[in-house]
Amino acid sequence: MNKQLPANQQILPILYALQGVEEDPGLGWCITVLYGLYSALMMVRRKCWSMFCVLHTDEKSLDERVS
Repeated sequence: MNKQLPANQQILPILYALQGVEEDPGLGWCITVLYGLYSALMMVRRKCWSMFCVLHTDEKSLDERVS
């Protein structure tokens, strides 16, 4: 369904590159925090989407039972 690479595979090369940048450790920390927020957002979105799909099919089956 989703043909993109998993998000952790997209960000790993960036994190490895940032490990070499020790003059500015704040940048690596910032990227890590942003990635954490992004991961949480994707997880919540997936859960909400699957719940919505389940609710939507429940509504359809309720409508079929009523008619």
